[in-house]
Amino acid sequence: MSAAGAALRLLGDEASAAGIAEHARRLLPRAGRTDHRDAARAIAEEIARMPSPAEVARHLPDHSRG
Repeated sequence: MSAAGAALRLLGDEASAAGIAEHARRLLPRAGRTDHRDAARAIAEEIARMPSPAEVARHLPDHSRG
């Protein structure tokens, strides 16, 4: 998610109250900047286009060797 621009990550000592607060501020839209939200929306749209687990399961017998 962070590589796609939809999230930020905290490692080790960064996971402090101050680090979490800073990352939260960076994720919140401000002054018209919606980079993280737009990236998250793009990921959600990509996931929505994927077949459901039930649909994939229905097609598994077509690909089995038997």
